[in-house]
Amino acid sequence: MHSLPLDLTLLPACATTASLAFANDDVFAFLRPFRHQYPGRLRDYFIRMLRSDLHMPGCAIRVIVSDDTDDWWDERVGSEVLGFALWERVGKEAFDGEAWGKDGWMKRFERNAAKAETRYVSFFHLDPSYDYHRLQAYNAALTNKINPIHEALNNHQEHIWLSFLGVHPRYQRRGIGKRLLKWGIERSNTERVPIGLAASPDGASLYMSVGFQDLGPAVLNGDGWRIEDRAMVRWPDGEGRKRRSGI
Repeated sequence: MHSLPLDLTLLPACATTASLAFANDDVFAFLRPFRHQYPGRLRDYFIRMLRSDLHMPGCAIRVIVSDDTDDWWDERVGSEVLGFALWERVGKEAFDGEAWGKDGWMKRFERNAAKAETRYVSFFHLDPSYDYHRLQAYNAALTNKINPIHEALNNHQEHIWLSFLGVHPRYQRRGIGKRLLKWGIERSNTERVPIGLAASPDGASLYMSVGFQDLGPAVLNGDGWRIEDRAMVRWPDGEGRKRRSGI
């Protein structure tokens, strides 16, 4: 297997992997209670989201793709997208355009088209897997949330945010998650900026194994519902000890 940036040729396969990886995620389970009746709709969501972010400066989407060096390689199947990670570079400083992408009129057109499609689907409630009342409540709770990650970063304006990391269920526990994290950690060390993320309870141990600090619960709740993730931060190598000790 090997790592490479997502492109349009890999986007459909990446969306399939993402929809399988997040099919039972707490957030998607809450927002999309009818997702199993309409399994293709979650994949459609990831196609729109990934297509938009693929053309967004400051976003980097990395995928792990299988090859003939893997023990499970099947030439009848060919290469598969085993996992993906969506990274966002946050801040006002100029970032490395080679790593994080450069803008242009074609990129603006592509992401605006994807966003327009997303707004259309949402406005007319065209996705039957959603509970749109829950989506409204979730967005309201998200707006009012006090984020312990931002508090820990002391509102650090320059940082990297890991929005999504997912591995195909068939290939989990084979080191793919760590390989996906490697790219972001290397960028963090190069640019000397921290990484923040909200991990599911099941995924927290993966992040802690590569140096992330567990800052405690990051909770969203409303009338009769509650979603709890773990707020996590990883400082560039050599800075974590100083940050913990307040030096």
